[in-house]
Amino acid sequence: MATTPTQIPSAEIKIRVPRLLLASLNEMCRLALMPLEPFISQMIEVQIAEFRRRKIPADFLTPKFDPRGVAQGLDIHRRKFNVELRDKVVQRLDNGQPVAEVAAATGLSKSTIRRIREEQ
Repeated sequence: MATTPTQIPSAEIKIRVPRLLLASLNEMCRLALMPLEPFISQMIEVQIAEFRRRKIPADFLTPKFDPRGVAQGLDIHRRKFNVELRDKVVQRLDNGQPVAEVAAATGLSKSTIRRIREEQ
């Protein structure tokens, strides 16, 4: 059996809004010939429907570590920088590889690669 909005028990929520916003909402309700509470409820329902339509995964706020994140355009900060990684960067630079390619291959930023090149 399908559930309609009238069968769902209602809950109460209290929010604080600036007076100017409340005045605008009251004016919109007057023009729509609706009481304030159902009008705001419908506005919220429209936003929730739009959110659900996007089919966003339930864990979209959960951070995930992916070592390939740099290649995927994710911003991974403060990696552990060690001697082996520095040596790998120096070797690639010595072989004539451009800064952008070394950065992409090592997962380091271009500015970090340039600093290592300047230290040589």
